[in-house]
Amino acid sequence: MQSDLEFFRIMLDLYERLAALHWRRVDIAIRWLEANGHLAPQPVAYLTPHTEEWFTILERWDPPQAM
Repeated sequence: MQSDLEFFRIMLDLYERLAALHWRRVDIAIRWLEANGHLAPQPVAYLTPHTEEWFTILERWDPPQAM
C-alpha cells in the first residue's frame, strides 16, 4: 500500500514540475515577443484570492480545489 502512495506522490511532483516549466517557457516566449515588437505588451494581472474571478479561473485549472 505504501508503495502505491509513493508512486502517486512522485507522479504529482513530476506533473507539478512539468507544469511549472511549461509556464516558465510561455512567460519567456511572451517577454521575447514583446521585447522584439511582435506582441503588444501584456498587462500583468494578479488575481485576488477568493473572489469570483479567482474561483472562475480555479474552476478551469483545478475543479476539485475550486469546490
